[in-house]
Amino acid sequence: MKMSLRNRFLFPMLLLIILGMGTSTLVSYIKAKSALEEEITLQLDQIADSTVKVIDAWFKDQKRNVANWSRQKTYMTAVKDSFIGKAARKSADAELLKVKRDYKYYEDICVTDKEGTLVSASNPEILNMSIKDRPYFKGSMEGKIYISKVLKSKGTGNPVFVISAPIRENNTITGGCFSVSWT
Repeated sequence: MKMSLRNRFLFPMLLLIILGMGTSTLVSYIKAKSALEEEITLQLDQIADSTVKVIDAWFKDQKRNVANWSRQKTYMTAVKDSFIGKAARKSADAELLKVKRDYKYYEDICVTDKEGTLVSASNPEILNMSIKDRPYFKGSMEGKIYISKVLKSKGTGNPVFVISAPIRENNTITGGCFSVSWT
């Protein structure tokens, strides 16, 4: 069977057009995919960076909160083993409970004396508990603001971390203040 002159030109031209369009489509697809992957990676990096900055700022705020609480007169008085200290504990308990209710990410907020006994807390059930063997208490007694690793709460079983700060009076560490926050 003989092909007409028109078909002799038409089939090779169609083949060239199809190959050209296919190659062009493939190159466009590869370049678009690469550009899209780069843009997604860039956006994910930016989101991760901004998330890290927000979390870092939140931790700094929490450290600042606990450090400020450790300098409040009510808590400084509550660690004293005196009539005034015992009276201040009731006021401190009420303040700590109010903070815990206002900021839902706290499991507990407590004040401890220098022996590690809880003298004031947002949860009255844990009063008089000893935390003297806990690293965050030891860190506070060394004069540091301490942030623990994630721990399992002994009370609820939830994952928590603790931020603690020393309570000082006349440059002497008299106790500690700490918050237990949910992760």
